[in-house]
Amino acid sequence: MVYLLIALLGCNAAAAQRPDPTAAPMAKGIFSVGKISGKPAKQIKKYQTVADYLAANLAKHGIGAGRVVVAPDIETMVGMLKSGEVNLFFDNPFSAYLVSDLADGKAIVLRVKQGPAEKRGIIFTRSDGGPTSLSGLRGRLIAMEDPTSSVSYLSPMAYLIEAGITMVEKPQPDAPVAANEVGYIFSYDDDNTVQWVLTGKVTAGVVDDSAFEEFLEENPDDLSILAETQPMMRHQPGIVNPGMLPEFQADVRALLVGLDDSEESQSVKRPSETLRFTEFSTDAQATLSDVARMYALLITR
Repeated sequence: MVYLLIALLGCNAAAAQRPDPTAAPMAKGIFSVGKISGKPAKQIKKYQTVADYLAANLAKHGIGAGRVVVAPDIETMVGMLKSGEVNLFFDNPFSAYLVSDLADGKAIVLRVKQGPAEKRGIIFTRSDGGPTSLSGLRGRLIAMEDPTSSVSYLSPMAYLIEAGITMVEKPQPDAPVAANEVGYIFSYDDDNTVQWVLTGKVTAGVVDDSAFEEFLEENPDDLSILAETQPMMRHQPGIVNPGMLPEFQADVRALLVGLDDSEESQSVKRPSETLRFTEFSTDAQATLSDVARMYALLITR
């Protein structure tokens, strides 16, 4: 599984070798919360209060300061978590699964986001002249968001593969698509996906249900749904690095889960739009197991 993922993401397979957990030193005196984003300043602003809160309460572990470390991609975050540069990483279930699997990390807590508990992927096309069924996508192109999205890539890809459709990534919109396959391309933005469908650059697209509802308000007669994926948890697993000792893990978990009992609860949670932190439940673990199942479909197709 680990080596196949590195091949998929275009990394050297040697980077996927699991380290000795004792070889992952924590940055001395600093507790680092990790995120993946192309907009580091935004993520630092959102999560610095969480890093500061943890650091202020972890003095017995030699921690005196908190920081947010932002990686540009999965591979970089894997290296940071394995080395101990990042102590705690939050992201969507798919990204959390990938990083945890490759870095030998452990999910210890769940960041419950404000808003709906679940979301699903919507596979859609134009109402005028678009296909009326999934089989009508063969020989055509569909736009996905990005290769780490849970509901705008992973779940719809698994859905289409399970429907018996051969999915083949294409480098650009004008690349040829064989009659017996469906080509897919990444738009890296929901707005791009919808515009590409409306302008005919691609035949179909995938966005999550909340984004689709927003676009329908602006274009109520222009888009038609071809399929909807099963709901997936939208809350974020918190993954700790493999070198973090059990006592340290327990204290981090207790601090986050007990945050609502603190006077500083709202000031810590508000910037990241976090509703609360909870124990990593069996339901959350079931989500990661389902992610693993879907991902296996992608890499063995």
